Amino acid sequence: MKVALLILILSLIQGCATSNISKDFKLQPNSGKGLVFGTITTDKKRGGHNVVALFYIKSVNGNSHYFESRQEAIPGLSLEPSEFEDVNGRLFATALSPGIYTLDYWQLTQGSLFLRPKGSPPPLEFEVVEGEVVYLGNWHVNFTVGNWFLTRAMNDAVPEIRDYFERDLDRFVNSYPQFKGKEVLKKIPMLGIWSNQSTEREANVPAPTTIE
Repeated sequence: MKVALLILILSLIQGCATSNISKDFKLQPNSGKGLVFGTITTDKKRGGHNVVALFYIKSVNGNSHYFESRQEAIPGLSLEPSEFEDVNGRLFATALSPGIYTLDYWQLTQGSLFLRPKGSPPPLEFEVVEGEVVYLGNWHVNFTVGNWFLTRAMNDAVPEIRDYFERDLDRFVNSYPQFKGKEVLKKIPMLGIWSNQSTEREANVPAPTTIE
């Protein structure tokens, strides 16, 4: 019941991915904000070219955000190019209110197909520090491809938290050169496989339209 309710809530906020900071963003010491960054990636393989990973975080006061590995170039038709050659993914960098947050859910999408854990993965805590830049790691999803009706599509997946600090810092500074030389705190929630729970695939079939 809890999982079903969580999936319903996530579906309602699906169109509200947390945006990256602006190119000219400045982090002030007493701004009431801290800056977090990292990368979200998926495997690059045949049959998985348009797979998108989504990771969800929540603050202690209940505010929720999610980050995605790819953004739409043309809604419903195409995705922005990957920022990496060996995997599909992108940098995320956003300003959040200071405090304790948890990384508490993930899923994959591929067009109208969804792949989700059958249960709730263990929440992972991290801290946002006012006036500081915090690196949260590379949030990566390993997935397999299998048959789906008459095509090939994602079949199973395992989320992993990795330390790709040098690569990700280079991407961050290239995107936001104003932070070059700024001290970065590493607060990666964990390292390794986050959860190896069983997953389930579900097609999001639009409801039929009635013409009156």
